[in-house]
Amino acid sequence: MAWNCRGLNSSDDPTIPFLKWTIRKFSVDVLFLMETKSSKDVVGVVARLLNFENYDFVEAVDYAGGLAIFWCPFLKISVEEKSTNFIFCKVADVIRNGFNEWELLLVYGSPYVDEREKVWNGLDDIMQRASGKVLLMGDFNQIEFHNQKIGGKGSIVSMKDWIEDMQGMNEYQLYPEANILNLPILVSDHSPIILDTNAEKKRRSRTYKVKNWCLNLEQPKEIVAEVWNRKIDGSPMFKCSRKLQQVRYGLFKWCKKYQVENNIVWDDIVEDCVNSQKQIKISEDVHKAKEVRENGIKRAMIKLDYWKQRAKGKWVALGG
Repeated sequence: MAWNCRGLNSSDDPTIPFLKWTIRKFSVDVLFLMETKSSKDVVGVVARLLNFENYDFVEAVDYAGGLAIFWCPFLKISVEEKSTNFIFCKVADVIRNGFNEWELLLVYGSPYVDEREKVWNGLDDIMQRASGKVLLMGDFNQIEFHNQKIGGKGSIVSMKDWIEDMQGMNEYQLYPEANILNLPILVSDHSPIILDTNAEKKRRSRTYKVKNWCLNLEQPKEIVAEVWNRKIDGSPMFKCSRKLQQVRYGLFKWCKKYQVENNIVWDDIVEDCVNSQKQIKISEDVHKAKEVRENGIKRAMIKLDYWKQRAKGKWVALGG
């Protein structure tokens, strides 16, 4: 997954909760974030919050720019080269029961017009030295044709020429089942891009655990007390085992209900944004989609503020 998140330093926006939902929903194994606007310390905190053991980064300069890549431990990834505009990696994994090595070029194109040609030349130099099996992904800060955008300026020739020069390099030869998913513009003003290299794979199931925050509320204590006072016939070991099963079921049922009522329901918010952004054809549609997005953010912020109050001093502030 690649996403221009537009900053990781604030604890007052839903960026981290949204990332957690996206990683869990789509089983993200590799995460590339652009414009982190963060130091190495903040990137390290984010890695822990997102449960990634492995990561690398390019620090922001005066709270501008900044790149970060996170990956799961079962992937063998080595960062070979990095700059303010890209991270170049070598990847080793198993594809269709075979061991494969390929390269991953994660790109953050310059937002400044006079620097873009330099970026493309740098990428071209990397591609010339690459093995030939290269995946490019990221925010190129550019369009190829005028009809890809409403308003503003059109394309820049350097990118169009560069893409034409790269024709014939096809990652689908390595991943024939792959597909690309564009999530809607929501938390950031950029759309997350997810490349699923095996669309047929089964999602990893996760063991449900009762979270620590539950133990600070009265309802779980009442559930445990009520179950433990029930009369159950049988040996002491049987009674203990049966009560533990009933406690587990009671807590699981209560936690799921409580989270549905109080958590940020990202699925609904994302679906609303998808439906509105699919209708964009003219400038007026852009304003309507923007209203839907802003309403979704407000809904998320209400829930986020609720949980920050519940956590009190335990809330982790990133950068403050």
